[in-house]
Amino acid sequence: MSFLYLSIQKIFGKKKPEQQEKVERNVFGNNGDLEMIEYARMIAFIRTHYRKQAKYIGHIDSDILMIQLSNMSYVEVKALFAAIMEIECQSMIAYHVEKKEEKLIQKSNLKNTM
Repeated sequence: MSFLYLSIQKIFGKKKPEQQEKVERNVFGNNGDLEMIEYARMIAFIRTHYRKQAKYIGHIDSDILMIQLSNMSYVEVKALFAAIMEIECQSMIAYHVEKKEEKLIQKSNLKNTM
């Protein structure tokens, strides 16, 4: 086989399963674009998230964030929505881990007192 043929095959040839790149999945379980979700729902979710964080954290000015949100394009809103969803998922996982640890500590304390 010629060098040119081998080079073309190397570049455009099929990859073996172990050579295929692993694609990281997003929060919806897809490996590509986010699932189609209505723009209004994304905006409503982001606004609710901003208000909730402003209430709990206190130093976030939700009014300024709302103005910045209204100046964003659809793609930027979609990316922000994905980032917030990822943060929410990770914080829920951390919350459940903390609760399990607290229960284990309480159980061990009860066993030690008996």
